[in-house]
Parts: sequence; C-alpha cells; structure tokens
Amino acid sequence: MGQLTQLEHLQLDRNTHLSGTIPTELYSLSNLTRFELWGTNVTGSLSPLLGQWTQLTYLALGNPIHHLGPNDYGHFTGTIPTTIGRLSALQSLILNRNQFPGTLPVQIGQLPSIVEIELVDNQFRGSIPDEFFRNNLPWLANNLKDLLLQDNALTNTVPAEIWSLSSLQFLNLTNNKLVGQIPGTEIGRFTELLNLDLANNLFQGSIPLDESGLGNCTSLMRLELSGNNFSGVISSQIGLLSRLDRLNLGHNALLSGTIPSEISGCAWYVRLPY
Repeated sequence: MGQLTQLEHLQLDRNTHLSGTIPTELYSLSNLTRFELWGTNVTGSLSPLLGQWTQLTYLALGNPIHHLGPNDYGHFTGTIPTTIGRLSALQSLILNRNQFPGTLPVQIGQLPSIVEIELVDNQFRGSIPDEFFRNNLPWLANNLKDLLLQDNALTNTVPAEIWSLSSLQFLNLTNNKLVGQIPGTEIGRFTELLNLDLANNLFQGSIPLDESGLGNCTSLMRLELSGNNFSGVISSQIGLLSRLDRLNLGHNALLSGTIPSEISGCAWYVRLPY
C-alpha cells in the first residue's frame, strides 16, 4: 500500500470483513485527498503520522450521520493526535460512534479549511474548550456548516464562540450535560440554521422565540429542546418559524402558560411539555 504514492482516493467503507489496525505505510500516502474507513472492524488508535496527510480534504473513520444505523459502531480508540492540526486542507472530519476519549482536541477547531465536524457518540468529556474555536473564529463563523457533538459527556456552559457561528446549518449538542441559557440575540444570527438539537441537557431559562432570537432563524426546520429545564411561556412568535416541521419541547416541566395557536401553522410534529 505504501508504494501507491500517487493515490488520492482510498474508500474502504462498508467492508465488515476488514480488521486489524491501520498500517503504518498508509500514513505515507501524502497525496491522499479522501480516506473513508467506516463500517469495518478495523481497530486501534490513530498514529501521529496522520499529520502527513496535508492534501486530505475528507476523513471519515465513522459512519456519516446520514448513514448511521442502530448497529453502526466503529472501533477506534485512543487520544486523537495533535498532529491532526496539520491537515490544512481538511474540510470534513467524521469520527462518529467510535471510542475516542478525553477533551475535544482544540486542533480540530483550528483547521483552516474545516466545514463539517462530526464527533457523534464517542467518549469526549469535560468542557468544550474556548480555544476550540477562538483562534480560527473568522473562518468558522463564515464557513462551518455542521457541528455535531451529540452523545458524549460534555459538561459546563457552551462557549460563547459557538453562538457566533452564523454559517451553521446543523448544530447538535443532544445527550450531553451542558448547562446555561440560549442567548437571545446571538442565536438570531443563525439565519442559515436548519436543525437545532439541544435535547437532554441541563439548559435553563426562557426560550428566546422573539424576532431578534430564534424567531429570526427563518430557515429552521427542526427544533429539539426536550429534556431540559427551560421555563416561562411559549411565545406566540414561534409562528415566525414558517419552515419548521418538527418541534419537541417535551420534558421541560417548568414551561407554563397556554399553547399558542401559531404552533399549528408551523410544525407537523409537535411534542409539548404539558
């Protein structure tokens, strides 16, 4: 394999009979632009040598979110090497449903070409580091489309930088242990957002549905806020979300008041806390 020095695409996904570990020789394929190794039984950790893949634009070691089935689990473990920060051409990083541990590697957020980050269902824990976004914020705010961090063990508040990622189309933080509030004015910047999933965390406070908050997210099609501690009333301004087709506010016992009639005109699936 190491002799294929001009190889650009290597797609080995959905080969369940593949096993073992990633051969060291593969890391020497410096012209790779696309590498897919999901849906296999390959195991082990990633070598620091992956920093040699400087031409790589697409790296998938887990099933992409749109291909995830109930039994689709990867087998990669170990800390992600800091040399991942050398992948200056990388646009898509997909590591879903593996067993990567520890804190989120700040080098991922600092990748200068990144557009899609999928780290679903691993063993990441602790706070989302402020540095994950800070040093690359101008690029991320204008170019990052997908940030999927659900099904980990992330804690504490969401860094303010996340709420400034105005180019996001998909933001999913479901099934963590995150706390804090949805910032009203900042969330209103997400005019391209299609899916906002914050379910099963410890968020609290009111849901900012006014026209400067979520009401300005007019592209929104899915709003999942169930299983938190949101309080107050459900504003009639939810009717501003004319493209919304799924709304889930279930298991928020502190929400009160009447159900606004505007809900019936903006979502076909609705689950309410009462």
